[in-house]
Amino acid sequence: YIPDFSTQILTNFRVFQKNATSHTDGVFNMFTGANDASKIGTINTWNGKNQTNYKSECGKIRGSAGGFFPPNLETPETLDLFSHQLCRVLTYESTNETQNHEGLEGNLYKLPETTFANETVHAENWCFENNLPSGLQNGSYCNAQNSPIYYSFPHFYGADKFYLDQFDEKSELEPSMEKHRSSMLIEPVSFSTI
Repeated sequence: YIPDFSTQILTNFRVFQKNATSHTDGVFNMFTGANDASKIGTINTWNGKNQTNYKSECGKIRGSAGGFFPPNLETPETLDLFSHQLCRVLTYESTNETQNHEGLEGNLYKLPETTFANETVHAENWCFENNLPSGLQNGSYCNAQNSPIYYSFPHFYGADKFYLDQFDEKSELEPSMEKHRSSMLIEPVSFSTI
């Protein structure tokens, strides 16, 4: 059972899977580091543009183009990762913790709970024009496709209780920071993801 969240959201839910096509990702132009090693892996443009359809800072294309970052940096407080699927930058915040994964030590970064919040919860998200209860982002205008699509953390983690209330009480949706928050583990010398 998929609930009708609001009049803006579809009542029919579909899962779209990628079938190994590469043409849907668009054209990424990123710095190789040949002229400036501090820019390696940084996106320059996507599909020839440096701005998505979102207004102001929300639509600026910046950060890593593929999940790797310039090596030998001081450990930054934040890491920006451009997501072409979301038409936006995801800003991961340092937890100032290290974690071991199969013998590799890395610095832990997590997306803040406010990533998909509306502007009433997180004022900086005003330019996403999210007129929905907080925790679900309207991505329908991503790439000017006008395809109805909405994003949230799994199980509506960090979202307004409104969304969970739409499901049957027998639903197995149980938002948990440990299970449903997005994180990256970064190797501190190469600055690549583990």
